[in-house]
Amino acid sequence: MRHLRLLGVTALLVLSACAKAPPVPTDTYYRLTAPQVGAATKLTTGIILVRPLMGDGLHSDRAILHAEDAQGAVLTQYSYHFWTEAPPRMIQHQLIDYLRAAQSGRMVVGELDGGPALTVSGRIKEFERLDGGSQTTVRVDLELRLDDAHGQPLLVQDYSEHVPAGGDDLGSTATAFDQALNTLFTRFLADASKAVAADH
Repeated sequence: MRHLRLLGVTALLVLSACAKAPPVPTDTYYRLTAPQVGAATKLTTGIILVRPLMGDGLHSDRAILHAEDAQGAVLTQYSYHFWTEAPPRMIQHQLIDYLRAAQSGRMVVGELDGGPALTVSGRIKEFERLDGGSQTTVRVDLELRLDDAHGQPLLVQDYSEHVPAGGDDLGSTATAFDQALNTLFTRFLADASKAVAADH
């Protein structure tokens, strides 16, 4: 009887501990929205190939990066907040959508088996949220390159943007990344148009 009583007390203690345990956090995923394009800017009457960007180990992961210092010297990954795709692919798809919306070529693709095409490639240098300072901001720094149909470089340029987030929540952060990329792509397309024109 005493043994049964001890088992009952143990079961009550276990149930009590379980009832007080905090809920397990759920994973949340963020995607970029459709890019905003002004006037159409044609680069070619042919095909534009946009390759996935290169990224280091941290920038190749879907976890959103943030830094507590304003300079972003020390980066940390959020545990339960992720992009829907790793940034190298996500930014590639965003740039494809941007160039299509700008009617920059007859087709804008992410893969091409063969044939001549203007080719856009690049590298992610910075793509993180900065929590240090008086306001949360996002920092995007991309190296973008444009090659002609023969593989010769027409443009290699760094593009950097710091955009304040509308709030401290991660949804506002994703919106700020949207704005930063849109501004970068607008500048890149203007530079690419000049580079193509100078090559003819």
